[in-house]
Amino acid sequence: THQEISGTVYWHGKWELSEGLLQGSSDDTHGEIYFGIKMQDFSVKNKFQLNTEGKAGILFRVQGASRSYGAFIDGKTLSLEKNHYQYQILHQVDLKIDLNQWVKIEVIVKKNRIKVLVNDQEMISYLDPKPYYEGCVGAYISANSSARYNKFQINEGEDNEEMV
Repeated sequence: THQEISGTVYWHGKWELSEGLLQGSSDDTHGEIYFGIKMQDFSVKNKFQLNTEGKAGILFRVQGASRSYGAFIDGKTLSLEKNHYQYQILHQVDLKIDLNQWVKIEVIVKKNRIKVLVNDQEMISYLDPKPYYEGCVGAYISANSSARYNKFQINEGEDNEEMV
């Protein structure tokens, strides 16, 4: 069984809660869902699995459909991307992930510094010269793909030790 998700904003894609997991799928365009409140410095952790070819991941500092950051995995790479009316890759590293493999991803943002960890290993550390300083979090799937998300955890505040 599945249920609609209250307290969220959708931007394309089909999103539902099923068996305790957030499930997203998309056809001809990417899908995004946002939730939470606007925050500045925070960390967000999540476990997800990419179920088809494509790209999935965490959105953060979301300021609507045309301004956000994303940490995305496509099975071959991990990319940190910035959306300013279209996504642009800020940094990318090789990362082999199999379909249906659960992956733990964590994003830590403080001022203009962004760190991305996968399975507790720091993979990307990036300083954005023109950062977005606040926004909410969410999930992302590319066109013609599907993914499942479990256990979003958000820690807000400057005294978070992980943000040092």
